[in-house]
Amino acid sequence: MYNFEVVMLVLFLVLTAVAYKKRSRKILLVGSLCLVAAFAAKPFFEGFNEGFETRKVEILEQRS
Repeated sequence: MYNFEVVMLVLFLVLTAVAYKKRSRKILLVGSLCLVAAFAAKPFFEGFNEGFETRKVEILEQRS
């Protein structure tokens, strides 16, 4: 997950620089989405996995 964050952060920096140079709002938006993905992906997947595992345990307890 660390590598993903670093790649997305570098991509954000590159896309932001290119967007300012070309004055392109779309590229700036994509760069901003890369930044959001870099720092929101880890908590999202941790929470998803925790919820999935909790539900799996609940189902197994119900069957017993």
